[in-house]
Amino acid sequence: MAVAATAQGSLSVIALISGGKDSFYSILHCQANGHRVVALANLYPSVAVGEANPDAQQHPTQAEPGTGDIHVGRDDDETDLNSFMYQTVGHQIIPLYARATGLPLHRQPIVGTAVHHGLSYENPRHGSQRLVASNGETLKPSDDHLAPATHDLQGYNKRETDDENKHEPEDETESLVPLLRAVLKAHPEANALCTGAILSTYQRTRVESVALRLGLVPLSYLWQYTELPPSVSSSCYDQSISLTVSVTRKGHDATKRARKRAQDPPRDDARLLRDMAAVGLEARIVKVASAGLDEDFLWTNVASEAGVQRAERAMRRFGAAGGRGSILGEGGEFETLVVDGPPSLFKGRIVVSDGNKRVVREGGGCAWLSFRRADVVLKDELEQGRSGQLPNAVDVRKPALLDPRFEDTLQCLLAIAAGDKQELGFVNLSCDDNTKPTDNLGSTSSSYPITTTGLLKCELPLSPQSSSSQEWCYLGISGAESSTIEEQTVSIVDQIRLRLKERALPATAITNSVIVLRRMSDFPLVNEHYGSLFSRPNPPSRVTISCGHGFLPEDVAIAVYLTVRLGLQPQERRGLHVQSRSYWAPANIGPYSQAIAFPLLSLPPAKTVTREEGEDESKLEQPFQKASSPLAVSIAGQIPLLPASMALPSSSLSCNVELQITLALQHLWRVGIEMQVRWWTSAVAYFSMTPSTEKMQRQALLAATAWEAAHLWPDLDNGDTDNNERDLSDEDEAGPDLWDRRYNAEFMVHGAGDEEGSFPLSLPNWSVLKGLDVHDAGGDEDNHMDVTSENKVVKVPFFFAAEVEELPRQAGVEWHAHLGLAELRPGCVILLPTIRDKVSSPEVGFLNLDLHHVLVNAGDAVFIQTTVTLRSPVCHDETLVSTDVLRSASTITATSLRKLLRLSLNPSIKPKLTYTAAIPLSDNGDIEHIGALIPCRSLWDSQGCRLRAVSIFETRVTKTK
Repeated sequence: MAVAATAQGSLSVIALISGGKDSFYSILHCQANGHRVVALANLYPSVAVGEANPDAQQHPTQAEPGTGDIHVGRDDDETDLNSFMYQTVGHQIIPLYARATGLPLHRQPIVGTAVHHGLSYENPRHGSQRLVASNGETLKPSDDHLAPATHDLQGYNKRETDDENKHEPEDETESLVPLLRAVLKAHPEANALCTGAILSTYQRTRVESVALRLGLVPLSYLWQYTELPPSVSSSCYDQSISLTVSVTRKGHDATKRARKRAQDPPRDDARLLRDMAAVGLEARIVKVASAGLDEDFLWTNVASEAGVQRAERAMRRFGAAGGRGSILGEGGEFETLVVDGPPSLFKGRIVVSDGNKRVVREGGGCAWLSFRRADVVLKDELEQGRSGQLPNAVDVRKPALLDPRFEDTLQCLLAIAAGDKQELGFVNLSCDDNTKPTDNLGSTSSSYPITTTGLLKCELPLSPQSSSSQEWCYLGISGAESSTIEEQTVSIVDQIRLRLKERALPATAITNSVIVLRRMSDFPLVNEHYGSLFSRPNPPSRVTISCGHGFLPEDVAIAVYLTVRLGLQPQERRGLHVQSRSYWAPANIGPYSQAIAFPLLSLPPAKTVTREEGEDESKLEQPFQKASSPLAVSIAGQIPLLPASMALPSSSLSCNVELQITLALQHLWRVGIEMQVRWWTSAVAYFSMTPSTEKMQRQALLAATAWEAAHLWPDLDNGDTDNNERDLSDEDEAGPDLWDRRYNAEFMVHGAGDEEGSFPLSLPNWSVLKGLDVHDAGGDEDNHMDVTSENKVVKVPFFFAAEVEELPRQAGVEWHAHLGLAELRPGCVILLPTIRDKVSSPEVGFLNLDLHHVLVNAGDAVFIQTTVTLRSPVCHDETLVSTDVLRSASTITATSLRKLLRLSLNPSIKPKLTYTAAIPLSDNGDIEHIGALIPCRSLWDSQGCRLRAVSIFETRVTKTK
């Protein structure tokens, strides 16, 4: 559930500056998004002023805008702190920014060094000031000047606990705390903190940790900026205009661009430097530490076309130009100092004469500038007018809202809404070419043809309890009929704590959760107590829905379902928890991450890494190594918030439904790409309750189309909207087909990482599928994918839609991918033909049952996700499904798995999740026997037909010799 700050108006921002280009360009984006910067804040190296004074934390330096002192350095200052966290070179210039910008500047010396080296940062006192959600409306002020960000943190308040590890060395990150407290005391209206993080998780997570502890909304508008679609001028980024018109105008161009380039536009990191130059930012290189850049580059304006080209040429000679973020200095290749910018921020420019700059050489190719004196030259009105901008105008370039893939997806949905479905040129994936009807699998005498896909005989774990992955299910029953939602939640949390303790498991063993509420209005209160389970970085991903009245047992207001991974070592678990606003995807402020990755299958026995009492877990965190097992990626449910504002698209838009479906799906895609997901196992789109069956059916069809379109892009053909006839040259540009994506190097997207150059790194990554070959009439019938240019047929991951009572923030849709798969070898994913059967039902005689197996072959072990659907023989029939029918479906699934894997006995299995249409949970006995049950108002397949139930099974087996 991608929900974070809710304030949609102007924020009062503290700008954390280092003097570098990114922090100042981030300020410009704050202004462009309607926020007001109230103060600048900076940390400087204590070596510049002698040893750190303990009293300095209580009395930080403040430079007022009118300060005119321009003697800024010391002659003997020839050391650079080389902080992991803060830029310190050029710190002598920082005091002049107060006069240059007209903003008050607060400074504080850096105390300590990098003690906690993990990418994800936590309060070193283990949450002594951890924030938790309270009432969803107000944020309680504290003696520590907690900012009044009333709506932005959904009621976060400060919880005091015992102060642990008082005597451990202070991490340099914590120097931000007294600095920001002092700023808040001087500017109590401040409620946000902006930083210039682009690709650095290390820096972003540390700023977020401090900001949230102090009640400040973190803003990182440059986060993933280089990965986002080409920018548009902010003057053209008016979200009040009709996006229908915008998309219709762009749709055809986007489609032709997609066909020509045959992939998402290549990343151009230097575009960010050119965007900086376009607004008049002047960023001088003040330190070089790269083999490609020598001291001749010092004082070069890198925010200029000449500077960019010169840096690119130099880095290319040493093979560094292709590295992610290298041209931006993200890997420490260089550091910059901003000396001028647009009039909305800079009222004057900083001038340094050559005689006041000295080159300091550290050895190993590292050199930097030390400054003795600088001046601020204020700009007159005439000079500001020459810039072409009004003094308060901000015209930075913002990334487009939608990637080309999703611009085209939205265009497809709009075509459907206009009745032009036949013009889309989709491959009809609903055809049952790959479906093999079978006899009743529940009969011991029946048999059916099914490929074993070349697998050896397998064996299951001895029992579900011995599996490496377990599902823990809880209903909010406290024993009293009048128990409140708070009492029920506290009871569940206590049960989880006890179970973790009994099994000697940390809370990090929980990888994801699904929370079902009777009333969505209870969510803020539930969030407070649920969040108390997690004090470490990267809490589990989470999905939250409301089912309404009549579906949970009487007097039960909450159900919590957890996936728990046994034996999960700290270095095996990777999380993505972006809590800052950006243009990338919605921020997750709260006890849930965007995604958690962990080994899909049990790894070979290895030496257990344990944490000594009092030892920080981040010290055990190591760079994430490629596992011998593929990775499972659990991703939070995604709702269609506009990332930069954390608001939903305007309900007045004529394309509101189509836009919400597309935007939320793009969020899922972006998180998946960041986690290197190559394939989804299946997905559900939740919709809030609709007034009619027809509307829900239409929404299900739209979501199914979006799911299909996102997978098949850029092979979409929206027709020739400019009425020009297509000729052979158009066809030549229409590639690539699936064969190209696997075998033609021209269309393979190469990237850094362990999979370097082996096969494309796109999502979806067709190379991971077994049987993706050019059609051979004499080949194995199981290679059911025909990828010749005349007839492309491919199955996308299974999709269905679920109607529930309500979604977070009153969103219209929430996308939930059941599992992402990463670190996959080519050909290791097998999509088995659909198996059809029937299951006896006392109400209607029988129900149709379909089995969809996705198999991951990982050497000595196998993972299978099985999606089971039940439907009535009569379309739109309202038949209820009993728990006995669900148990029968599990038996049929077990029989199918036994035959597929050549097991000696039926496995003892229970669904990971079961979605049911209009069937209430009766008591705890239901979840004990059939697992996590998500009661829905209706369920729909990709063809707009009603389903009665959907069950998701996960099976992990090892091969026998």
